[in-house]
Amino acid sequence: MQLSINQQIDLDLVIERYLDNKATDIKDLVNGYLAALEGSEREILITVFIYLQREIKSNREREIIEKHKVNIYTLLSQNGILRDEEQKTTKQVNSDELTINNFTEYPTDTNKLERLKRYESLTNIVESLSDKLELLEELKSNQSEIQASDYTKVKVKCSNKGYDYKRLSIISDIQETERLISHYSSELQQEKTYLLGIFDKIPYNHTRKLYYLRYIQLKPWYQISEDLEKSLTWCNKQHSDYLKVLEIEPLNHD
Repeated sequence: MQLSINQQIDLDLVIERYLDNKATDIKDLVNGYLAALEGSEREILITVFIYLQREIKSNREREIIEKHKVNIYTLLSQNGILRDEEQKTTKQVNSDELTINNFTEYPTDTNKLERLKRYESLTNIVESLSDKLELLEELKSNQSEIQASDYTKVKVKCSNKGYDYKRLSIISDIQETERLISHYSSELQQEKTYLLGIFDKIPYNHTRKLYYLRYIQLKPWYQISEDLEKSLTWCNKQHSDYLKVLEIEPLNHD
C-alpha cells in the first residue's frame, strides 16, 4: 500500500504540527510509535522523513519510510487525528489513480460524464499539490526554527563540502511538487477547453453560465442561485433539461 497525494499532504501537515510541539495528542501517538521501532528504522524515519535532514540513500530506506508512513497515517486515522480518505467529500483522490512518486495518467474518455468528473478530480489534485507546495516553501524559509524532538536534539548536518542536506531535501521536494503541478495543470486546461466547448452549445446565456459555475468553478447550488439571482428550482430545472440536450448522463451532485 502507498499513500495517495491527499494522504501524503494530510500526513505532512500533521507532522508539521508534531514538530511545532503544540499538539500533545499527536506528539504522544507519534512518539509512542517511534519508541516501539527497532533502532535503525527509527533513526531513518526521524532523520529522513520527520526532520528532512538528508535524502533517501537507497530503495531499502524508501521502502522502510513508505511502510511506516502508511502505519503512522493509519494510527492517526484510528485515533481521530485524520479521517480516512474514502470518507472525505472534497479533494478525493483515488490512490489507484495517483501516487506522489509515480503518477498514472487518467484515461482520456470521450464520455461527457467522465470528462466532468475528471475535471473536478484534476482540480482537486492541483489544489492539493498547491497546498503542499505552500507548506514546503514555508518549511524551507522557517527550517531554522523547527524544534528538535524528544528523541534527539538534532542539528542540521552539512557535508564536508558544506552542503545542507536538509535544505537540499526540501528543495528537491519543492521541485518534484512543482513538476506535478505543471503536469496536472496542463491536463486540467485541456479538460477545461473541452468542457467549455460543450457548454458553448447552450444557446441561453444564464443556462450557459449555470453550467460554467457548476462544473468549471465547482460552486454549490445555493451559491449558483445567488450568483444568477435565480431560484434553486429554476437552476435545478435548467440543469436537468440541458443535461438531456447535451447528452450528458444525470449526475448525483448535491
